[in-house]
Amino acid sequence: MQERIVKIPMWQGSIDDLKRVVALCSDLHDEAVKNQQDELDEIREKAVADHHEDMVATQKVLASVVQFEDDVKEEQFNQGLSAALMRPELRPKGFSEQLFMQKIRELEVRVYSERFDGGSIKASPDDIFKTLNYKETKNLEIAFGSYSSDTRLSVDFRRERGVTVTVSGSDVTWVNGAIERLSSLLKQQQPPYSFMRSLWFSYPVFFFLAILLTVAAGNLFGFEAFKGFTFWGGHWLLGLIFVDIWTKIVLPRFELFGSGGRSRAKFLLASGVALVGFISAIVGLFK
Repeated sequence: MQERIVKIPMWQGSIDDLKRVVALCSDLHDEAVKNQQDELDEIREKAVADHHEDMVATQKVLASVVQFEDDVKEEQFNQGLSAALMRPELRPKGFSEQLFMQKIRELEVRVYSERFDGGSIKASPDDIFKTLNYKETKNLEIAFGSYSSDTRLSVDFRRERGVTVTVSGSDVTWVNGAIERLSSLLKQQQPPYSFMRSLWFSYPVFFFLAILLTVAAGNLFGFEAFKGFTFWGGHWLLGLIFVDIWTKIVLPRFELFGSGGRSRAKFLLASGVALVGFISAIVGLFK
């Protein structure tokens, strides 16, 4: 079995963008089911062939599902054998029970929303999109797999961590292909300003801003009034508050918005740049 994990540090997209991710996951689900069915059919055919000479066992298998006759159609035989193999006493020796019981579940979407008081709801993509409210959505996961199967896929969207893609399975070609296709699609919604959320950017910028504000306040009200504030590291605490607001409210790692809409983070950044430009222009007029 092979497992691959890829992390996308930041994803901002519309409902339509999310639907494209779900559509790709649905295609990968169908491929996984087909691959597993092909493998199961191959093992089933081998098991039947290996025990073809054991007519007594074959007749028991047939008798448990359909009335044995000379003109039983091949399709009926396959259906009858498939159902009968669920009974251990009739299963031909050498048949892989574990593989036969491995059934990949349907694709599901789990949504963590403010509507559920911190909880979540899980359903099919069609049912989820009927009621999905992007404003209330905190986290979201698209997944399929099986408790008894190595084949698994998960695309986990989190406001604190971004997107984590996990794909595992015995089919290496499918696993690698799924990772590459999902990564390529998800990176299309990674904004160019995602680096601004990193700690190496946000900490220096906002600690410096906190110091500037402290100095400006000192010049305005007198440094004596801020002596205790700076002594106890109040300016550093102010910087931490700025960083927390910046990373959790202004630039969350996962943001979903409505069809035809735009990112709130992009709007806030543009507004901030415009405000700085406006203030700079005003200051320039009075120089």
